[in-house]
Amino acid sequence: MTVTTPKVSVLLPTWNAEMFLREAIDSIMAQTFKNFEIMIVDDGSTDGTRDIIASYADPRIVLLDGPRTGGLHAALNFGLQEARGEFVARMDADDLSMPTRFAEQVSFMDANSDISVLGAWSENFGTYVGRDCPPPTPAAVKVSLIFSYTMVHTSIMMRQRDLIKRGLFYSKDVVQEDYALWCDAVAQGIQLANIPKILARHRTSEWQRTGTHAPDALPKSEMNIRQKYLQSAFGITVDDKDKDLLYKMRWWDESTDRVSYLARLDSLFEKIEEEIIRQKLASPQAIRKVMQIRYMQWLDGYTFEKSFPSKYVGIRHKLFSYVKSSATISRSGKNTIVKWPGITLLKRTITRKWVTFYLFGFIPIWLKKNG
Repeated sequence: MTVTTPKVSVLLPTWNAEMFLREAIDSIMAQTFKNFEIMIVDDGSTDGTRDIIASYADPRIVLLDGPRTGGLHAALNFGLQEARGEFVARMDADDLSMPTRFAEQVSFMDANSDISVLGAWSENFGTYVGRDCPPPTPAAVKVSLIFSYTMVHTSIMMRQRDLIKRGLFYSKDVVQEDYALWCDAVAQGIQLANIPKILARHRTSEWQRTGTHAPDALPKSEMNIRQKYLQSAFGITVDDKDKDLLYKMRWWDESTDRVSYLARLDSLFEKIEEEIIRQKLASPQAIRKVMQIRYMQWLDGYTFEKSFPSKYVGIRHKLFSYVKSSATISRSGKNTIVKWPGITLLKRTITRKWVTFYLFGFIPIWLKKNG
């Protein structure tokens, strides 16, 4: 099959990716939408990666020699500029695409010209199982990016021209180049959305959590991205005394006194929520939905972490993925109440010395605050 001008260019960077590459390519070749090219940008692989690529006779598969210097961000930027398709679909060499992914994303993008970056839900498999279910609407994505990556990178489809004409590329100055790109895009007025359906499968491993970076490189990089995004997209300045909260939003270590951060985190969330509503930058409904989901995730870490031994972490993630989708949160004075659905799942009260969680509204767990 010959494709002269593909509708979709699949951007797939590789470096010594022989272990799972064939599975990844086969999942693309099995797409119900056929008008695509696969741009494999290889960064000097020394294993069997190039042999696997050469084993495919399909002319839609194009092997490009990457820049060889600069790492992943350089390979991605190279591929983004070389792409011939109207849309660029991201794919990692160890992940999988569901058969209807391209068909559904192209249909959505054609029908919604205001959306420049489109993701989807994904299923995690491997060491860590579960689902990533980012919010669907641009307003909810904009708010959610304050707290997390929000977009599943291996599920992304983007309009190449919309990014390039604004000079938006993957940054070499951060560890999470995809997170920084989405934040910069939103700050420049680009709209991001997600299809609320599992269209990708993301392979997870312990190596992905640690990688080759210094132990504190990931959280510090994420903190800086988040601080810049709050300022550029919302006009919210986080001062030095609260900057560590941006660090602690997602990353904790064993020395962290999580309880002592709880009240300060609440204050920061309320400040962000009030400012976004005041500036009418997103709908209150979108904000509160995102806040509910994030709050359930923090409660997962604060309250239930030690209740689930590490070998049951998959069960915990599945439980909270299910619960948080229909949980509601309300505040009344010092009380924060989480209900699911209609049942008081958790009630929390903060006083000067104590944080009290009431499981199902009446079983108390007292945690003493430091200081």
